Amino acid sequence: MDKKEYLEILAEQIRYKKALPMIEKELEDHMEDQKKDFLASGMTEKEAEAAAVMEMGDPVAVGVDMDRIHRPKMAWGLILLTGALYLAGMIFRYLLYNRSGLGIYIANSWVYYVLAFVVMIGVCYVDYSRIGEKARELTVGLFLILMAGIWFGGTVVNGSVGWISVGGMMILNVRVLVYLFLPLYGAILYRYRGQGYEVIWKAIVWMLPAVVVAFYVNSLMLALLLCAFSMVIFLYAVSCDWFRVKKKRVYFGTVSAVLILPILCAGMVWKFGAVYQKERLQMLLPPYGEEISAVMEPLRSAAANSHMVGSSAQAMKGLEMYGDRDFLFTYILSFCGILIAVLFISLIAVLLFYLLKHTLRQRNQAGRIMGLGCTVVLVGRLVIYLLGNLGLQPYGDGYCPFLSTGGSSAVVTGILLGLLFSIYRYQNIAKEPKKSRTKQICL
Repeated sequence: MDKKEYLEILAEQIRYKKALPMIEKELEDHMEDQKKDFLASGMTEKEAEAAAVMEMGDPVAVGVDMDRIHRPKMAWGLILLTGALYLAGMIFRYLLYNRSGLGIYIANSWVYYVLAFVVMIGVCYVDYSRIGEKARELTVGLFLILMAGIWFGGTVVNGSVGWISVGGMMILNVRVLVYLFLPLYGAILYRYRGQGYEVIWKAIVWMLPAVVVAFYVNSLMLALLLCAFSMVIFLYAVSCDWFRVKKKRVYFGTVSAVLILPILCAGMVWKFGAVYQKERLQMLLPPYGEEISAVMEPLRSAAANSHMVGSSAQAMKGLEMYGDRDFLFTYILSFCGILIAVLFISLIAVLLFYLLKHTLRQRNQAGRIMGLGCTVVLVGRLVIYLLGNLGLQPYGDGYCPFLSTGGSSAVVTGILLGLLFSIYRYQNIAKEPKKSRTKQICL
């Protein structure tokens, strides 16, 4: 039996045909290595190839083993947990709206939870490596779509063009959609492996689309947050020895930029910003900061006066001033108790922890950094949302996985979670690009 016949028989055992090129390449390389050893021992070309093929074993048995390994694997346990969290979010909103009297927005919110889950499953079945291959084109396309939407359909809300209207209805929240740039940013960095210090300016250039959109919607805090998230992804790529740079120098420079950038941006706003932007900046400083503190006091009071189990009238006192603003976690604390609220958040944290754990263990480095881009957004937004609900920070767009509602939030959460599940699903199938000069794989 020659090599071609062996591979044909083996290919018949593989049900997921997209994995065939990678399997055949892996086996051919192994047979070539074996063939070289036999040639070195004195065999002829024909004898060495026949011996190498025979060394591989029965093609049917090997094909069955390969079929078991190289096919999509669904993380059903984590998907069920995700569905349970969406269901819990719907139940919490319904109960709070009907029983607490806090006026938390409920109309059609179940539609958004269902939409998020459906989008997640749909993206899960898409091979993430194909998205990664087109990351630059997708980044440019997303940037042009959002900018066109802002220019031709932007709607000013509270002095900010944060929404895109179609047919007179606000349907796209730009401040949430910009987070889709982050996994694409990771995939772009992956393409520059093996390069030297020139990768720094390339990393900055590809950070700009998200930051420019954030500036166009007049959200300096969002722009700074996107820079911080992007820098986390970049530092991880550096830690993996993807680039020919001195890591300590890059670490120092990046951390310095994270510390200095907010100060520079604040100076630019103070010098060139609009009046309302200067007023927002003033609110961060004494004595103006006391006004923000007073606004956030009911949230801090709710956290401090919540019971371990059950509702607390003292905790709910004052929350009506927030109307339909999205402080779902605060409402859960005050109405359901600390135990239920902590359990709910702990389950979200467990889901994100396991997704991050599986992502960072991927052999495929592109999947690893794209998954990191997704989890940086999900974990970062969860932390910011919780701090806001506890009255510890006054700013934020309200976006949080599983807790906030809205069509844009649902789509973004569904896409990010779907990408993470796609990375898990195709972990033994997705292939690395042919050219790679990576010195070391970072685990």
